[in-house]
Amino acid sequence: MFCKYCGETIPDDSMFCEKCGNNLSGKDNEYDKGKESDKKTKESRKNSPPPEKNKQTVILSIVIPIFLIIIIIISILLSRSCNNDSANYDTTEVEEEGAIEEEAVEEIEEAVEEVTEKEAIEEFERKEESEIIIFISYRDGDFEIYTMSPDGSGIKQLTDNDYNDNFPSFSPDGSKIVFFSSQDGDFEIYTMSPDGSGIKQLTDNDYTDFFPSFSPNGSRIAFTSFSDGDYEIYTMNPDGTSIKKLTDNDSFYDDFSPSWSPDGSRIAFNSNHDKDHEIYIMNPDGTSIEQLTDNDYEDWLPSWSLDGSRIAFYSERDGDHEIYTMNSDGTGVEQLTDNDYSDMHPSWYK
Repeated sequence: MFCKYCGETIPDDSMFCEKCGNNLSGKDNEYDKGKESDKKTKESRKNSPPPEKNKQTVILSIVIPIFLIIIIIISILLSRSCNNDSANYDTTEVEEEGAIEEEAVEEIEEAVEEVTEKEAIEEFERKEESEIIIFISYRDGDFEIYTMSPDGSGIKQLTDNDYNDNFPSFSPDGSKIVFFSSQDGDFEIYTMSPDGSGIKQLTDNDYTDFFPSFSPNGSRIAFTSFSDGDYEIYTMNPDGTSIKKLTDNDSFYDDFSPSWSPDGSRIAFNSNHDKDHEIYIMNPDGTSIEQLTDNDYEDWLPSWSLDGSRIAFYSERDGDHEIYTMNSDGTGVEQLTDNDYSDMHPSWYK
């Protein structure tokens, strides 16, 4: 007889297998029960995860998202911190660069000021060295035009002819000298370069043209002319064109010696409208004539102060020619010279 469980040979009368321990009587045995129970347990465990494993899964399912959120938050905070640091660095860098640029600008400005001051000093020195006095002299037998340094040195003759050259004055920019001369048989207006070259005749007629004077901006020349039968005041361009008559009176009166105010808004002159020569002013177009002096003596050759507030002139009101000044409206007359000789032709100089 064989054991139906393990196949071991057992005695025919035996109901128990010694090898596997099963009961061969046909009744339920513990082995079968245990085996069946084990089978059910395995199937149950197979269908359901172990309790420990389920707990870990739950924990991980909670912790991992939290961990990820924490990482995200930390990343954001770190990013903001880096941006702030970068911004602070950029701000500091910009401030430092701005400070450096400001210092550079200040250094440049100081350098420019030093250069400007140096140039101004050099220009002043050049001006001092180049300042000249222009005058006329009869030293060669007729009146010629000369220049010299303010100390009297460096005398240079600019004109040299057999005629009289008179009343020279510089243009505002110093590029021209205007004067009148008898070179063509009567007095006409001429210009020349500061060295005496390039002489150009501006007026050409059979009458006397004299006492030329440049306007402050150099655009016009005022002068006196006898071209209409008496002495009147005219203006013209520096090349002699566009002549305009400013005064117009009958043959009993004469207007002389035009002198521009520093701002070019008025022209002073002397005229015998009231039978003796007095000082007058008018607009550059000949309008608004005003009489400044009024006496029984001769007042001549007005000359404006540099600021236009005073006018110098010479007068014979004390018996001989003396120098006087007055306000530009004719008030505040003051006598400057007082002697027994003739003092004439005043001119302001800075």
